[in-house]
Amino acid sequence: MTIFQDQSIPGITYPEKLEKWFLSENGIKVHQGLTVKRSDLGGAGIFFKATEDDFKKNDDIELVRIPSHCALDYMSLLHILEVVKNDEDKHEPKSFKESDIIKCVIKSIEPQGEMEIVFAYIVSFAICKELRHGNYNSNSILRRFDPYLDVLQTTPTIGTPDGDFFQDNVVNSMTILFRRLQHSYQKIKEGMVQLGVWHEQLISLNSYVKLYQAVNSRVLEIPHESHSESQPDEDEFYTNVTLVPFLDFANHNSDILNNSYYDVDRKTRDIVLVFKSSFISEKEVEVTICYSPTESIPHFIRTYGFIPENQSVQLLEMKLTDECIDRHVNRIQGTKDIPYHLIMKWLHISPRYQLVVFPESVYINYFNNNLPLIFVDGLKYDPNWKQTACKKFTDSEVDVTEFDFKESILPILQEQEDNYDFIVGVDQVAAMVGSTYPNPDSILESVGRTDDQYFEALVAKCTTLIQDVMQESLSCTPAETSTGIPFADLSWNYKAYMDHVSKLLLTAISNGSDVVLPFNLANKEWETIYRTHPKIMDFE
Repeated sequence: MTIFQDQSIPGITYPEKLEKWFLSENGIKVHQGLTVKRSDLGGAGIFFKATEDDFKKNDDIELVRIPSHCALDYMSLLHILEVVKNDEDKHEPKSFKESDIIKCVIKSIEPQGEMEIVFAYIVSFAICKELRHGNYNSNSILRRFDPYLDVLQTTPTIGTPDGDFFQDNVVNSMTILFRRLQHSYQKIKEGMVQLGVWHEQLISLNSYVKLYQAVNSRVLEIPHESHSESQPDEDEFYTNVTLVPFLDFANHNSDILNNSYYDVDRKTRDIVLVFKSSFISEKEVEVTICYSPTESIPHFIRTYGFIPENQSVQLLEMKLTDECIDRHVNRIQGTKDIPYHLIMKWLHISPRYQLVVFPESVYINYFNNNLPLIFVDGLKYDPNWKQTACKKFTDSEVDVTEFDFKESILPILQEQEDNYDFIVGVDQVAAMVGSTYPNPDSILESVGRTDDQYFEALVAKCTTLIQDVMQESLSCTPAETSTGIPFADLSWNYKAYMDHVSKLLLTAISNGSDVVLPFNLANKEWETIYRTHPKIMDFE
């Protein structure tokens, strides 16, 4: 059979070589009605045309079976490193040890999580592949990954932050990641120089960044069975972040519209791609899986580099700037020059809010969100908090002098007030109600108003704040249509998406609709998994 019938598939340079690698060299089994070609969803995609036998079945249809040895996670990659080292012990390389390359790259990257461990190995494999062009280690066992490395290295991605792009906290977080990648790239370069193998064509910064994005967008969480010693008869599962060749050609669709899913055969540990029988059709259809049951737009942008079409529900988290908080809250409260953004840091009030976006409506999710508390009556900022904090420390049982406080403790507190979301490690000594300093957990008690009616009034003011911020955002620079630069285009698509959401919400408010997310639509995961944790100082 011929899987790659289209000769111009994005990310696939050598289709015949790759097909041989999939089927012959790695034993991947593919349904006869399956092909891979260019997708309208972006890049390559898997397509399926059902056969007569498929229509006779009542069960879901197995499309692809991938042997477990093809999957690349931190455990299998560690095993590969051990095999490489053992091979080097038996056959001393003429020039360099590939195990040294792998260890150098891992040390340079300092991986933060499983995905970056996988990325580190892939980068080291790519470097070894390039070195083999100079006839180094031409018999390396890593050569078996070359066809798949070709796919990863040519996967269309958003690339580096270039061009005139829209900036907000989500896009800025991507530029921060880029700077971290620049740093690790430089460390890899220095490490390769020390190993005596560096040359300018080994791997460029742009290729390094694109490889990160390719791995990040293609990994999946694959379940593994684990038996508990205390309860041997009960099955337990854990997941590993994994690259699964061939399966990673499957594009995303929403949780209610995707027509396929992947699973693990518990007997063979093969990974299987399965088509849902309820979606069978006489026409050829693109095979889609669900990357995430909840479409968090910031997550999709940062991880996959695109914004999915809204088929059911999506989440959009927004962050208020310090200037925006101070200006709007002062106006709504009828106060002047109160630094409310600093009060929020001391009272542990998050500057973020979450919007729940349906195709035709938008709600503000106030569950597990204390942003309305910034509108508690009588809040003010104590500009003399440093003296109060100093007295608390010097009067405590801890042996701290005034000099110790000014030299060691105050700089830490000031750093938190300047650059962090919350101030931790000290009693709350800056936000006041009257003459008291309320605890972050008892702000409402400090004003003697814990009734629902009062909190609803705070929510109404907070909704006005969000409404005004959205109205202001719409009056700013309109979204560009196309710049021709992938990173910039994605940022402007994101701006257009936010503008669309803003218009939906503002229209609902002007029509008198209630835009507060009702209890019957709420989801616990939205309040926990899909909220950004506040930035706090790590004292470890």
